[in-house]
Formats: sequence, C-alpha cells, structure tokens
Amino acid sequence: MMTLNAELALDNEKAELTLTDFDSKVIIFYDKNELTDIKHGLFLFFKDKKFKSIQSTPDHNNIPAADTMVQIIPPKTLDNDDLKQCLTLNDL
Repeated sequence: MMTLNAELALDNEKAELTLTDFDSKVIIFYDKNELTDIKHGLFLFFKDKKFKSIQSTPDHNNIPAADTMVQIIPPKTLDNDDLKQCLTLNDL
C-alpha cells in the first residue's frame, strides 16, 4: 500500500489539493476569473460537467466557455507536454 500526504484547502471559488510528497497540486476553479497563475501547469476546461478542452498555456482570450477549470501543476520532474500527452492518450 502506498501512502500519500496531502493538504486540502476549500473556499467558494476553488478547491486546492496539494500533494506534499510530490510537490504537485490540483486546483479546481469554479470561476475563471480566479485563474491567476496561468503560467504553470496544465488546464482542463469543463462546461455542464462535460470535458471541453485541454490547454498548456491559456490566456483570458482563449479560455473556452467553461464553468469549471482544473489546473494540474505536476512536479518539476514531469514536463507539462508529457502530462498532456498521457492525458490525451487515455481519452479524457
């Protein structure tokens, strides 16, 4: 059995899960105006609970209409492009 140490922070705009053992995060945003750190990680966009797109470098001009955004910040040892390829090969 593998044990993971994590921290969870919740508020009205987001849920943030930090995997402390792996120096990585998963942040679920419920308001795209809360996306402030768009230079780090990979972004998944959902509308009406359906997956819409995946982007590695979004800006506020190309963010699709979405009601939920997920930012995945992988450990420094994992490249964003490698993570994106793994996710797209597994048919999100």
